[in-house]
Parts: sequence; C-alpha cells; structure tokens
Amino acid sequence: MVRAARARAGRPGLDIPGLDITAIATGYGVRAHTAYGAGELTKLVRDAAAQQDGPVLIDVPITTELPSL
Repeated sequence: MVRAARARAGRPGLDIPGLDITAIATGYGVRAHTAYGAGELTKLVRDAAAQQDGPVLIDVPITTELPSL
C-alpha cells in the first residue's frame, strides 16, 4: 500500500497540496468532517450512519511516511 502511494506521489490530480476536500464538499451542500484519530473517526461514522439525511464526507488524513524503527 505504501509502495502504491509512493508511485502516485507527484502525479497530476493525485497529489494536490492544499486541497481542502471538506470545503469543496461543503460548497456542494454535503456535510463534511475531518477525522484526526480513530476515536473521532468512529464517532463521525456512527453519527453519519444514524442521521441518514443525505451524503456525508469524512476526510481521513494519512501519511505515506513510514516511522523509523
């Protein structure tokens, strides 16, 4: 998975710095949130499933960097 992410890095349309996906979704009328941890992600998924009143975008930032051993 990390190898695939590295292969895509720097390709047009796949690695756009500063892209605010939640702002774009909100501009289209979609409820959008960013989850910064597992607990927050769990809560956002549960809330989205419970409300079911339209689409919800949950942005989960990730890194392609591997921690040093």
